[in-house]
Amino acid sequence: MSWDIPSSSPPPLQANYRSLAAQKLSVFVSHLRSLVQKHDRNHEVAQKGARFIRWALD
Repeated sequence: MSWDIPSSSPPPLQANYRSLAAQKLSVFVSHLRSLVQKHDRNHEVAQKGARFIRWALD
């Protein structure tokens, strides 16, 4: 069996990739918490998701 491995590898991630990802996720959580209203059917799911992302970031 032969595995074909591409000769070129993907470009390396930026040095500050982790901090950029954390910043973007923080903005997403902020929007998620403010845009999904209490009367929306998905409010509880959105809040749980926001809490999980915040927990993962901390």
